[in-house]
Amino acid sequence: MRATLHQVSKGRHSEILAPTSCILESGKITVVGSDTDQGPSVLSLILAGRMRVNHGSIHLEGGHSRRRLRRVAALIDTPAVCEPAPTVRLRNVVSEELLFARHLSTPLAAQRWLDDHSFEEYAGRPMMNVPAMARLKVLTELALERPGIELIVWTTPERHGADLHEMLEYAKSVTDRGYALAMVCGTTTERLVLEALAHADAHPKHLAELAATPSPSSQAGSSSFEQLVYEPFAPNDAHEPAPEQPANLNAPKEHTA
Repeated sequence: MRATLHQVSKGRHSEILAPTSCILESGKITVVGSDTDQGPSVLSLILAGRMRVNHGSIHLEGGHSRRRLRRVAALIDTPAVCEPAPTVRLRNVVSEELLFARHLSTPLAAQRWLDDHSFEEYAGRPMMNVPAMARLKVLTELALERPGIELIVWTTPERHGADLHEMLEYAKSVTDRGYALAMVCGTTTERLVLEALAHADAHPKHLAELAATPSPSSQAGSSSFEQLVYEPFAPNDAHEPAPEQPANLNAPKEHTA
């Protein structure tokens, strides 16, 4: 897959998300930043085809850009959308995610999945106590088991304290399997990641395409999430979790225990 986002923004005056351009492509890591409070979550929803933009364009090879993006994209740990509640135990999160992947989702199946992927030691821990990289890997690997997924969207994965180089090494392992991966973060982290990728000589040609950085916003977005044009899941997207529409982006969505 290859998707091009050109100067997409959110808010009447782009106050929620400044004009942002990037390219999403199979086998490539795309790093894109936003500095407004709601920016990373809003941008993640746009990248995954789940939110309309006020300005700019999205083109996906093959047409039907937003509808197809909804079907092929998986959001990972996006605040207010699919971020696991901090007190929910990892095995319960795995059980729910297995359901989304159309697998058996019993407690035994969840424990077996954790055993098979060497995360069994964290099974009974609440999500707030699961190490950052284990958290990221579990949620990503489970998403990759959903039918039709081609794009993984990480939302501010650095907020849990994961080591940057370990995170990029894992991102590379995902794209090496043919998936597109978008890392949505703050602009400071964006610069650090791009520098690390350049230093590691990872995808040097693609780095030039990713150099488009959103113009800085003069103020953090203050509009409530209800004021955004949120695009719900289509009926044929039932295999993927349909995030609730929260009152604002600071209220995390609880996972079902």
